[in-house]
Amino acid sequence: MSDWAVTELVFHAVPAALEAALRHARLVARLDYLPTGHNGDVLVTVGVLVDSQGRIAQVDGDRLVAGPLGKDVVQAIATELGVSLWAPSWDVDIQPSTTASERAARSVEAGGSSALVVVTPAPMSAMPMYATAVCRDLSVLDLGDRRVVMSQGDGHAVGFGYFGWDEDSLPALVLINESGERTVALHTEATSLPEAAHSWDLVTRCLTGAPDAGGPAVDRLVQRHFLASDDAQAFADYAGVETSVMTEAIRRPAEEALPEMIALFGLPEEVARVIDGEIAPPEVPGVVTFQHRSLRSAIADSAKLYVGEQFADRDVSSYWTRFEESFARHRRLRSVLAAGEAILGATLVGSAARSGGKVRAVCGALFLADSLTTAFGPEILQRLRESRQSG
Repeated sequence: MSDWAVTELVFHAVPAALEAALRHARLVARLDYLPTGHNGDVLVTVGVLVDSQGRIAQVDGDRLVAGPLGKDVVQAIATELGVSLWAPSWDVDIQPSTTASERAARSVEAGGSSALVVVTPAPMSAMPMYATAVCRDLSVLDLGDRRVVMSQGDGHAVGFGYFGWDEDSLPALVLINESGERTVALHTEATSLPEAAHSWDLVTRCLTGAPDAGGPAVDRLVQRHFLASDDAQAFADYAGVETSVMTEAIRRPAEEALPEMIALFGLPEEVARVIDGEIAPPEVPGVVTFQHRSLRSAIADSAKLYVGEQFADRDVSSYWTRFEESFARHRRLRSVLAAGEAILGATLVGSAARSGGKVRAVCGALFLADSLTTAFGPEILQRLRESRQSG
């Protein structure tokens, strides 16, 4: 008996036609897609079973057998239907030119409004640069250990996390509402795929070969590989609640489930109103809104916030006092810095003597004077303190 594993594919096809082709090939598969207002192509995520040699699982009567290479089978299906296919694990990327114009036209037609909320431990200092990068205003609510980053706009949801994730931004909880399609996802690793995801509008179909094929053995494999889910448990672990509580919330309709999950995640109720489009992100009490400005302005804002984060108590003078005390104790470091300043000062003075540059002469003299202060200043000050204390 073969050990089966799931391989993920992404088709851009009419779901009914793709399902018929998969059944005709006698494949065991799971299809996930979001329905649209028309009966055209949509993105369909397909999971198929393959063995260790890359052979695809096919239904033979009431049992599962290893068929041809899965890569060849799915490529043949995409070619037959004239649709695009992306299979990253097999390095397959088919983009038929006959459908390119249709895909472009549909992408232009895609409209509607969207709202995106990301809960992340990323620091506030990262937000100005991110707002500039995604060309969206980001409203951020600081919860202490987490930041709630909110954005709204037209078309697809764009905001924090658009360019991926890093260690400073994980774990990241993502809440999306795109034209009424509500989705929640949890990212715990720096990959594009979430650890857990749930969409109340997602259509899921499981195929067990031809309509008259399959059996208990095939049904058990479908249950094990395609229907078993740890999403509710992952969300519950993040929220710190029982899995049964999260499972019950997910099973409700989206209009009821998302506000309840937001409460379980410990977020303010205004977040649910932002997701539903009832209020704009800047209207949430306590938020700071970062506008997408020029890169120079974003860098300056990020630098100011970063300095503030390093000195949360705003006691910068105490930091410099500790730095000076530490610097005074390292004589070798002071000698190296003094030598560098002396060399630079002598170079400037020598250049000024040859060409008559007054500015360079003054700067060179200042560097020479500062090198003496760096080398001997701390020791002189220490002796003065000792003499005052003894006197």
